[in-house]
Amino acid sequence: MMSPGNAKPGRNAATILLCLMGIAIAAGASGGSQRGMEDATAGTAVASSHSSSSDVPVPLDAPVPSVDPAPPAPSAPPAIGGLLVAPTRLVFEGRQRTAQLTLINTGAEAATYRISFTRLRMTETGTFREVQTPDSTERFADSLVRFSPRRVELPPGVPQTVRLQLRLPADLPVGEYRSHLLFRAVPVNPPADTVRAAPAADLQLTLRAVYGVSVPIIVRHGALVAGVSLSELRVERTSGAEPSAQLLMTLNRSGDRSVYGDLTAVLVRDGQPDLVVGVAKGLAVYLPNTRRTCVLPLRLPPSLDARARLRVRFDSVPRVAENPLAEASVTLP
Repeated sequence: MMSPGNAKPGRNAATILLCLMGIAIAAGASGGSQRGMEDATAGTAVASSHSSSSDVPVPLDAPVPSVDPAPPAPSAPPAIGGLLVAPTRLVFEGRQRTAQLTLINTGAEAATYRISFTRLRMTETGTFREVQTPDSTERFADSLVRFSPRRVELPPGVPQTVRLQLRLPADLPVGEYRSHLLFRAVPVNPPADTVRAAPAADLQLTLRAVYGVSVPIIVRHGALVAGVSLSELRVERTSGAEPSAQLLMTLNRSGDRSVYGDLTAVLVRDGQPDLVVGVAKGLAVYLPNTRRTCVLPLRLPPSLDARARLRVRFDSVPRVAENPLAEASVTLP
């Protein structure tokens, strides 16, 4: 557990990152391009042995555009394994060719991270798995985007910028391309005086948790469209548990690009104001998937009128219109 004295770098780091996010958001407002995030695959703990690689930085000095997502009131992303990354997704579209990510070490000691691209496939439940064998429906962005540096050493509370640059081949087919930029902690070797020689006949295996954060990098080339619908909605009571109910539903995607947004459940009652009883932020359905199953916890009042119902809406992030991308209603059990 972190002591009060060690907690200060994390708080300072969060404050610095919020300021940087505000700057990026202001740039996004002036850039005028639309975007959205996906669920970042954050917090992957892997049992791994210590390894090294050759890191060759790619010099990138182009100006940095707006980045995604751009909420009106930013909050610091969660720190996974002591690392803050903002924003939690990047989308290249239109004339945009450069972008940046900001990293901050929220721990009390310096840490080293290796940066590389990885290819991940989203499951129907919204989790991610590494792609071992790509199929013909998947398009990846790692061959289109360069980044620098490829390895960073982060003192506590000091921001570090990772710059990205898009290079589109002239004959690139129209479509959406996605890869994930992975920030993986480099394990620290134990001090020499703590290593003890074991008898030759003994076999020792040491496992270390290596934490990683991955950020989706999306390239949209050409005129792409997407549609969204909500289906298979039902509410289940959770007896003796909190929250007291949950909404089960399917988020459906159509078209040739991914969708991303916030899901909101509103309790509608006769003669009473509407009440928000459930929110899920940053839900995505990535190509080639056409559906995603969702479970949304609901905090319902203890007593409800028999005619009360839920109105569920899915809004784009950032919201570009008053009307949601999709909306549906469901009765309560």
